[in-house]
Amino acid sequence: MAELQETLLTAEGKRQLEEELPALVAQKHAVMERIQGAKTYGDMADGGEYSEAKDELAQIERRIREIEQTLRHAKVIDAAERDGTVRIGCRVTVRGEDGDTETWMIVVPAEASTRHKKISTQSPMGAALMGKRVGDRISVHAPGGDLTYTIESIE
Repeated sequence: MAELQETLLTAEGKRQLEEELPALVAQKHAVMERIQGAKTYGDMADGGEYSEAKDELAQIERRIREIEQTLRHAKVIDAAERDGTVRIGCRVTVRGEDGDTETWMIVVPAEASTRHKKISTQSPMGAALMGKRVGDRISVHAPGGDLTYTIESIE
């Protein structure tokens, strides 16, 4: 049997998964009760509530397995191992040519969320930032053309 690779996570990412898991288990039990209720009251015939609940249960169970697998093989990246370069777990502020600044946390793909200002090491911006230092300039290929940024700070 092939050995699974470790999954790199930030400490924050691991904590979030550990918090999400019990909430999903509780949600799973609630959905199972809805399924049982639909069976009891014969709602299986029209399929509405029963079918919807079965689909929801499958999604919850899939996410639970995904989180358990990730946590089982997780390796937390030590953010204290800083050497002045952009690494996973760093918060990086860049200034664009237009003078606007953006701050991003560099994370592994499983933790990426642009809504939460977390970019993956595999995104164009994240890949361009990896290994760079304050003052370095990076170029990021975007649909509208290449964008140039200067690294202002690394935390």
